[in-house]
Amino acid sequence: MPISEKNEIRSNLLQCPLDNNDKLFFTLMDHLNNLFMSNDPGDILRFYDFFENRDQLIKWMKDRPKGNYRIVEFNRDENDIIVVIPTIDVNRKFANTCREEIFKGLHIIFVESGGF
Repeated sequence: MPISEKNEIRSNLLQCPLDNNDKLFFTLMDHLNNLFMSNDPGDILRFYDFFENRDQLIKWMKDRPKGNYRIVEFNRDENDIIVVIPTIDVNRKFANTCREEIFKGLHIIFVESGGF
């Protein structure tokens, strides 16, 4: 049975069509995340007040989208000591100081996150 233009399939599982309005859409997850990440103590209190119990809070935390990260290693030879350093960018001043001065020669693992 051929698909007529009227019954044309306009989306699939990989892409859903947008609604006919062009307004921005924010999810409850976005709203709660903005409250959670806010510097305003009132927002933080509103965030915690949203949940009825700790199980709801834990479920929300587990359901949050995972952040992007990248692992960069230096001096991967067999050292007894491995240094793990979280950073936004391995090429920044403090990361370079760690690599070239403080932990020079040691196996260093930088975990880049938040800078993408």
